[in-house]
Amino acid sequence: DLHMPGMDGFNLVQSLRASAEFENLPIIMLTSDKDVEVELQLIKLGADVYLAKNQDPRLLCSHAKRLLAKSKSRSAA
Repeated sequence: DLHMPGMDGFNLVQSLRASAEFENLPIIMLTSDKDVEVELQLIKLGADVYLAKNQDPRLLCSHAKRLLAKSKSRSAA
C-alpha cells in the first residue's frame, strides 16, 4: 500500500529495488489511490503491478499467478 505507517509505498519500492537480495522480488501495489501520476511513478520506480482495491479481485489473482510463474522460470534458469 502507499500509506503505511513508518514507510510509504514509494520508499518501500525504492528500498526493495536498491537491495541486491530483493531487486527481483515481484511487487504488487494494492491501494485505494486512483491517481494515474502516482501509478506511473511507482511503475517507474520498479513496481510490477498497480491495482486499486476496488478492482475485481480476479485481476489481483491473475497478476500474482503471472508474477509467480515468471519468478519460478527465472530461478530455474
